[in-house]
Amino acid sequence: AWKTLIVSQSVTVLEANDAPYITKILKAGINYGQTSVEAGYFAVGHTHLRGDIQRIPGFVPVHKYAEMGKKVKGEIGKTGALRWVLTTEVAPLLGAGKTLTGENKVGGTGGYTVRQTAGKADVYQVGIFAEDCLGALGLDGEGNENGFQPMIVRPGKAAPGDPVGQRVAIGWKAPYGVKILDESRIYRLEVACSSQATV
Repeated sequence: AWKTLIVSQSVTVLEANDAPYITKILKAGINYGQTSVEAGYFAVGHTHLRGDIQRIPGFVPVHKYAEMGKKVKGEIGKTGALRWVLTTEVAPLLGAGKTLTGENKVGGTGGYTVRQTAGKADVYQVGIFAEDCLGALGLDGEGNENGFQPMIVRPGKAAPGDPVGQRVAIGWKAPYGVKILDESRIYRLEVACSSQATV
């Protein structure tokens, strides 16, 4: 199926770019049904994709990992060298795909219907990340002299919306930045999603 092809293609491209794995091997334990997890990459997508991902041949759910403590927040399982992490933070592009016709259209026959907006497929982006593909400056101010800065505006001074200066404002400023360090270590998939969210 298309899912198997695009998943294997993404890993092939990253490995051809000498992109180092971001995850380490999780060795199988002595308990029945546990599975070792090979080193690989993180694939991050929207929660709507759960059912489609679980239907990829060879999918191993996270509860079968030998070392459950090594899973990350939102991780649902793995296929080959990809460990799947789902979040609502990766919003779909509503109606950004092709116009649906025939069996793929909502209410059609045969196969799964596709999530759509106004008769066009919604597009779901999946980011696949290798080690050291991104760099980030966090809120702790590491590498930045100013770091976290609390701000207080005290009462007593008239301002627009506060003509007698009665209000206090409290807030904060903090530098934060993310930069792509190496584009050859990132792969993006754009896929449609089955309207059936679960297996």
